[in-house]
Amino acid sequence: MISGKRYCGEGMSVDEAKARQSRELIKQIHWNNGASYLGDFLPILKWIDPRGIKKTSAELGKRVDTFIRGLVDEHRRRKGDRKLADSVISHLLRLQESEPENYSHLMIKGLVIIKGWLYPLIQSQQQPIASVMPGLLENSKIGFVF
Repeated sequence: MISGKRYCGEGMSVDEAKARQSRELIKQIHWNNGASYLGDFLPILKWIDPRGIKKTSAELGKRVDTFIRGLVDEHRRRKGDRKLADSVISHLLRLQESEPENYSHLMIKGLVIIKGWLYPLIQSQQQPIASVMPGLLENSKIGFVF
C-alpha cells in the first residue's frame, strides 16, 4: 500500500471525512483526465478558457498537493509506527535519509501520485486503448514508429 491506510471498504483505517476527501480527489483526477481543453484546438480560446479547465486543474493540483503533503508529513511524525512501516511512503522516507540528493520531497510526492493515483487510472483505461489500437494500426495510412 502507498500510505499503509485503507480509505474505503471493510477495515477502513481513516475517518469518514478523510475517506470522502480522497474519493473526491480521485473522481476529480479521473474527470480531468478525460477533459479536452479547447485552447489546444483553437489557440484564441487559450485567453478565454470557456470551460474553466485551466482554473479547475490548478485548484485540483493544489488540493492533491496538500493531501499528499499531509500523508508524507504524517509518516514523518509517526516514524516508528509499525502499522505504517511497510508502506511505500515509509520506504521512500528511509531512502531520503540515506540518499537525500536523489529523494527530495518533490520526488517523493511525484512517486506517490504516479504509483497511487495515475498508474491505476492508466491501467483502467488501457483495455479500451488496447482493443482499438490493432484496428488503427492495420487501417492507418500513417506510419507509426515504436
